[in-house]
Amino acid sequence: MDMITAAIGSARIGRANGRRIRQSGAWGVRFPPVAALGFHVLLSGEGWLITAAQEPARVRAGDIVFTAAGTDHGLAHAPCRLGDLLPIELGEFPPADGPCDCEFLCAAYAMDPGRAPAQLRHLPGVTALTPDGDPGLRAVVEMLRADLTSPGPGTEAGRSALLDLMIVHILRQLRADWPLSAAARRVGYATEFAFAAAFRRRHGVPPGRFRSSAA
Repeated sequence: MDMITAAIGSARIGRANGRRIRQSGAWGVRFPPVAALGFHVLLSGEGWLITAAQEPARVRAGDIVFTAAGTDHGLAHAPCRLGDLLPIELGEFPPADGPCDCEFLCAAYAMDPGRAPAQLRHLPGVTALTPDGDPGLRAVVEMLRADLTSPGPGTEAGRSALLDLMIVHILRQLRADWPLSAAARRVGYATEFAFAAAFRRRHGVPPGRFRSSAA
């Protein structure tokens, strides 16, 4: 089983949640460190990805913020401290009507506390990326946008399929520019050598070979 299939398979123990959010003026929301595998997609406008460990990163329309294993983070109209942002109200709410400065989708597999599978701990905690123009990814974004705007019969089953497709496309994009040293830092190891040793003890193969088998 390749890494992407294993990650998505482990996430399916959770419920697929999603929300379309529209913001204007001075806005900012904080996403708490709950056990989840998910993403935000900027549909229009721009904002900033806020984390506790890194400098704010600008995100623009078309960009994706990927999050795994419940990393505390936020999105805001301008650079700020993570502690300055109010937690978002979790749940499914219809998007506000009228014009807005920024619109984005949020979707995730939410899991019970303490049940985040081991596979998720090997993925980036939170990272922003600009997709390379993958038409399949754009098509899935539009389907997810429609699903979150006008849910209907079979929504829960369909949404799980859309989340699976989105995460597959995102992980394929991440895997080309995710060096072992960066992977080690993202999961809490000081060096790639310590990470490689721990990975081999758990999986029986070094991480480079494991990643090659998923290509």
